[in-house]
Amino acid sequence: MDLPEAVDVAWPQLREPGREEADEFPEFGAVEAAYVRPGLRTLLPFKSMWRLGFRPSVVGHALKPAVLITQGRGSGTFRVQRTLCRDGAGALIAEVSSAAEAATLAEAHAPADLGPDEP
Repeated sequence: MDLPEAVDVAWPQLREPGREEADEFPEFGAVEAAYVRPGLRTLLPFKSMWRLGFRPSVVGHALKPAVLITQGRGSGTFRVQRTLCRDGAGALIAEVSSAAEAATLAEAHAPADLGPDEP
């Protein structure tokens, strides 16, 4: 499966179950906020442990620079960070009060090479 096809499959898989579980899983707000951002909607999303992130390829779990949205430590906040590590040095971009703000920041800070790997 190539990257555009994987993106087309991944977004509905994240969005549809989330609508039913939105009250139990606040990160669903981040999924919807990211989906409306054109720069994020073309990337391959993944959800893991209440984090919404974007993979650099459809193969494996490459640990390249990434951008993620996760629930913040404060009530109702969202963190935008560069790595999966919650407290990694230099990982935090910002902690904001809404999913929409987080998605806007994630789009602005998505690495330029977050698209498919070059053969």
